[in-house]
Amino acid sequence: MDNDFNKELIEYLDKKFTGVDEHFEKVDEKFISIDKKFISIDKRFDGIDEKFDKVDSQFEGVTKQFEAVEDRFDKIDQKFTEQRKDFNSLQISVDAYAHKADAFFQELVMLSHQTSRHEKWIAMLAEKMGVKLEY
Repeated sequence: MDNDFNKELIEYLDKKFTGVDEHFEKVDEKFISIDKKFISIDKRFDGIDEKFDKVDSQFEGVTKQFEAVEDRFDKIDQKFTEQRKDFNSLQISVDAYAHKADAFFQELVMLSHQTSRHEKWIAMLAEKMGVKLEY
């Protein structure tokens, strides 16, 4: 009876291991199909490194162009700053001239009033002296 029990146990365990083996065979098939998918994906990525290198080289060209444009803007900014300084000095000069012109015009007005007073005085003196003035 001991032999029969051992034989039945071995058969039972053998069936279990056979089931596990079958399950592993299915898992192996799935891994094989996954490997095939990875191979096809690898084939898709074969030329990508070259394409990325090409894009990188194009970006290097664009970067150089941006640097050139940035240099131009810097030069324009420098010229604009110089012109702003020139314009400021011109404004200062014009303001100084306007101040001098204003003072000159005020002096002319004062001289005009003074001349008018002198003319009145001369007219009054001429009238008192009996001299007729002609203009």
